[in-house]
Amino acid sequence: FALVVNGRQYPPKYIVSLAVRHATGRALEPSEFGGGVETNRALQALGFTIMGFSKQQPLAPRFSVIPLRSPETQSNSVGVLNTAYARSNTEASLARLVCKGKTPDAASALRKMLCDAVERLPGPVKFLLTPGGFVRGDFPPDWCGQSGWESTSKDARSLIDHAEKVLDQVVTPSVLHKCARKVSVLTIGIDLFHGNDPEHIELVAIYDVHAGHIVRWTGKSYPTGGQQASLVQIVDLESHLLDIAGERILVLGCFDLNMWSPRVWATVSPHGPRKKRCAEMRKLARSFQPTIVLQHPHSTDTANIWAVAWSGLHRELPSVSTWASGIAFFNPNSKVRKPLDSVLKRTRGNGSNYVDVILRSADYK
Repeated sequence: FALVVNGRQYPPKYIVSLAVRHATGRALEPSEFGGGVETNRALQALGFTIMGFSKQQPLAPRFSVIPLRSPETQSNSVGVLNTAYARSNTEASLARLVCKGKTPDAASALRKMLCDAVERLPGPVKFLLTPGGFVRGDFPPDWCGQSGWESTSKDARSLIDHAEKVLDQVVTPSVLHKCARKVSVLTIGIDLFHGNDPEHIELVAIYDVHAGHIVRWTGKSYPTGGQQASLVQIVDLESHLLDIAGERILVLGCFDLNMWSPRVWATVSPHGPRKKRCAEMRKLARSFQPTIVLQHPHSTDTANIWAVAWSGLHRELPSVSTWASGIAFFNPNSKVRKPLDSVLKRTRGNGSNYVDVILRSADYK
């Protein structure tokens, strides 16, 4: 993130520390206050502009890092077009690319699937959601890092750089051009695997379709029991939170949703890493007050998988008005347990605000 003043860019947390020193004679140490959402929100409340950055370039100016102020108090800075967008779209729209079966491996098949999904949309939508692991690839051959609870941001960063190259084969400029006709924001789940070793990472890339590039990377921060040693975890929890297209969105990897499950909260060790991760994520989300939640599960053949966790999330985050799980409808170990219609109805909100485009993986071999 950058604090932007007269076209110049400054590190927000450092500026807050200097401001406190100017006012009190003692600068705040980094450990004394939070960066990201906490710092950005304080600066925006004072009228300053915050800009988020992707790896290559700043976000398009219509995106702000924290919630927009009302049109009456909005200054002519970051977020003005965001307000205009919200004014012309009184309800956020969410579409899902629903895949019957595991998504195909070939990049050409995935490109066609994305384009077909967009063609079948009845009208413009703000968000197009794909399942987790929509794209799959391999680790870079020279990767050397840590997985499990010892994962660091550096471990994930080296894999994200490689994942972006893999995605470039699927989400090409021509695909983005076609998406731009009807979609503002596209989320793509991508998994990378370390050959025959158990290490892997489960990522989500968030595209500003009109700008034509990724504006945020996040991924799974909360492993399943069998992944505790093998998952390269996303330890930057603020990466899950993003202000985009006039909405505050919370983006989750598949099992991340269970951080809001009352069952999980009641059964995890009170002093273990799971409890700590849950508490940190839930605290950030309560402060951010998301309006949309986008979850990226890998396979869902019954809504019961996520029902308890969704219920817990709704109780804790009443600001959420729009929500959905990405759906790849299959069971890798057995026959599917529930009809697709019931799965779709119970893994998203109600109303005309949602569109499901159902495609068969077998048609894209």
